[in-house]
Amino acid sequence: MVKISVAYKKMHFIGIGGIHMSGLAEMCKLFGCGVSGSDAKRSDITDRLTLLGIPVAIGHSAVNIDPSVDLIVYTSAVKEHNPEMARARELNLRIMDKAGLLGHIMEKYKQSICVSGSHGKTSTTAMIAETLYGLDFNPTIMNGGICTRLNASMFPGGTRYFVTEADEYYDAFLKMKPHIGVILNIDHDHADYFPTFDSLWQSFYRFARLIDENGALVVHGGIPDIYTLTDGLKCSVITYGTEDSNWQAGGLQWGADGFPVFKAMHNGKNMGTVRLSVPGEHNADNALAALAVCYELGASIPDAAAQLIKSKGAARRFQLRKTLNGASIIDDYAHHPAEIRATLYAAKKMLAGGGRLIAAFQPHTRSRTLELYEEFVVSFNEADKILLLDIFTPSGREESHINIASADLCKSLLERGKDAVYRATFDEAAHYLRGLCEPGDIVIIMGAGDIIKLEV
Repeated sequence: MVKISVAYKKMHFIGIGGIHMSGLAEMCKLFGCGVSGSDAKRSDITDRLTLLGIPVAIGHSAVNIDPSVDLIVYTSAVKEHNPEMARARELNLRIMDKAGLLGHIMEKYKQSICVSGSHGKTSTTAMIAETLYGLDFNPTIMNGGICTRLNASMFPGGTRYFVTEADEYYDAFLKMKPHIGVILNIDHDHADYFPTFDSLWQSFYRFARLIDENGALVVHGGIPDIYTLTDGLKCSVITYGTEDSNWQAGGLQWGADGFPVFKAMHNGKNMGTVRLSVPGEHNADNALAALAVCYELGASIPDAAAQLIKSKGAARRFQLRKTLNGASIIDDYAHHPAEIRATLYAAKKMLAGGGRLIAAFQPHTRSRTLELYEEFVVSFNEADKILLLDIFTPSGREESHINIASADLCKSLLERGKDAVYRATFDEAAHYLRGLCEPGDIVIIMGAGDIIKLEV
């Protein structure tokens, strides 16, 4: 890794246990900065940081703030009443959110690739990063999940290419400096910050206008009002995924393993056959975006395709956890109705004859569940059986008065004729699933909360 010079030499990260925050902290330590941090609870991530020589305090306290620190970095879950934030302001220390630090670091690289979208960001970032890695582009990588080929969310490379997930929540991506920006989709989400779809769409509109005029926007052709989104941009606009797009998945079919196979069509020309190692039509679209980025950076499509097949995307994205009684237990991060539909549709393509599709789902945040309730109710159409667990509410994320529960969702699914049950604890859910699994079944355990603790 080539060291990058950053303006801050001693940093403290409040909420260092998140995957993005921990990656940033580790990267800054590699740059030669002094790094410390704190988090509400101990985890595998905080233990790892400690082993790397980054001191981590468990529990937030004013005493964790060293007056000699020249930058305090915080995550969106950290609010102004946090004792460390209050102490930092009392000491008049420089304070920056993680997106601001990421934007600052990004300026040091010649070409940054920022992958945005309501869903699919982490998987597509992994596809692009791992493909460029395999092509010896030596990218520096910052992802919101583990890139399975690299077994890391942060990977230190050279100073030319910086590949990162660009998160729209709290308008974080508006602090980035993209040379190539990717917009995968725009679906209403994060209702606690974006009250309407239009407010979300406007943020993506502003993100597109941050792209270097010598760079490119890679954008899905099916995005609502795409021509208004792209009108007036000084950068190149490259579309993918629809019949009139620059890039298309020609002759899309499913291999014997249930994974997509297609011809990469660029402006009507067959650039070569692409085979994926991840399921789903949505991942064929994600792969097109990855190929478009690599092509824009000068890679040949056959070479890129040869690396893309080695990518299994990001951890917790349709990841086989184990087999039980002949059933495949799959772990997936889906927590938005569009993601649930795509995941279950992909799984249906892989079912053996007679097997059932069983969905175990933990909703993520009451505000999302309430705002998208009707969409959630119809998103499980492909599932033969549905298990619902209590809604996961991240600490400090939303007000507790929002009146919605998983039992409500279960009732609505039953009214639609779906085979749905609700279980209040992980132990009860695990017992239910163990008694249900039969040979040929696929069980998808879905959610963005702590459902990973569900041991079947």
